[in-house]
Amino acid sequence: VTLPKATNIEETTKNPSDQDTIERIKAAISKGARTNSANVPTVVEKKTTNDDLIQQEVTETKNTNATLQENENRWSRQMWQSISRVSTRSVVQVDDLHNGEIIDGQLVVNVDQTYMYWDNGQQKLCELLQNMTLTDNWDAPDFLKETRDTLERPLLNLTMNCTAETKKEGFGQGNWVTAFYMTRLAVAKARVDFQFQCSDGTDSKMKLLLPWFGGHFYAPNVSHPWPYSGTIPTQNNACTTKYPMIRIDKLADQIKDTVRKMAVTLVGSRDETRVHPQVPRDQTPLTPNVELDDVVIHFRCGDVMGGARRGDFGMIKFTEYERWISPDANSIGILTQPFDPSRNRRLDIGRIHNCRNATHTLVETLQKTYSDAKITIHNGPNETLPLAFARLVSANQSFTTLSSFGIFPVIGTYGQGYFQRGNRGVNPFANYLPPMMTNLHMMTAEVLTTGAMTRMNLSSILTWLTSPTEQQ
Repeated sequence: VTLPKATNIEETTKNPSDQDTIERIKAAISKGARTNSANVPTVVEKKTTNDDLIQQEVTETKNTNATLQENENRWSRQMWQSISRVSTRSVVQVDDLHNGEIIDGQLVVNVDQTYMYWDNGQQKLCELLQNMTLTDNWDAPDFLKETRDTLERPLLNLTMNCTAETKKEGFGQGNWVTAFYMTRLAVAKARVDFQFQCSDGTDSKMKLLLPWFGGHFYAPNVSHPWPYSGTIPTQNNACTTKYPMIRIDKLADQIKDTVRKMAVTLVGSRDETRVHPQVPRDQTPLTPNVELDDVVIHFRCGDVMGGARRGDFGMIKFTEYERWISPDANSIGILTQPFDPSRNRRLDIGRIHNCRNATHTLVETLQKTYSDAKITIHNGPNETLPLAFARLVSANQSFTTLSSFGIFPVIGTYGQGYFQRGNRGVNPFANYLPPMMTNLHMMTAEVLTTGAMTRMNLSSILTWLTSPTEQQ
């Protein structure tokens, strides 16, 4: 990847003998700027009176002239080190397109949701981060050992109107949470601080998921190169634009912490286990008096039962749940789309009839096996998306199939979590989770895909769903 070029550098040295070095750097940068003027940063140097430091750096720079000649059409690490050491504090100020600001010596770059994963956002994000870190190789040993003592660590500040963006048709809440963690993965890999917030504030917190993921996240450092799940990701892991290759499992512990805090804040601390260190035990829950279930099933059916001719998501047989649900379960909750047309996405309204029939058939199937259990469908007007997360996180057993929505609360469940094996189109990262989290279990059930359902009537679909599960 060729990095964007700087357009200007202010020479601040008073020593005429240093002028040739400064001019050489300026010429190299200007030459690059003529060939690539988009997304251009400006390097601002602040004055220094440390002539000895300047002279030492000029000498070192002259010894790297050959390297500078080879790399004069791009930012090189040698060039950046030369510039940063000449001044006591050098920063990279990104152009107005990215709304760069210098706050207390730290570069702050303000961006919006267009720098999140979807619609080529990950590529834009990584190009910007390479610009901010002045390197295109975050896997290089010298970058991994860099202490950043000579300059302040930059901050990427991402703000979006969460209410407006999440209303867009065909783009579910799970897609946005996936994009958020891909953004965090890339920013952490680049060792850049990250801040995220919704411009509509916390007003949407009771209805939407993204406001719960806001915060300030400090970058990893030399002492803790990857203080998260698993091993440190490669740059390809962090910057891939190919969905089957995403690896947000490397932030699984961060996912778990956030959704648990959400759950406890919403429904309260119910016992010695279901607590969070940042939520006081006696804090009044935002949604008090919620009756929780021993078992919670996220039953995705609206966009599954007809419509998309896809082979990467669908439904599993109802008897698959019976293979896993404890015989001692006293209550089972089913989370599914509302049956009220006014509370559905436009693309799901035409499938309410099928979804209602499938959901009631699931209840009947489970009731035969768990005759003493109370089974409840949770899809009324008070059942919000955050509350659905809280129910899944708080249950003794939580289930989701092929869903980018359901996988996140299952990752963070206090109990045992069960998910259908991921594939190239849905949750490909999920298959890496069980070795890291022993309370998570991957189901490998047969799937009736949404593409196959388009060729079947409702009766045939229900017959398949209630047929016996093959032993595996």
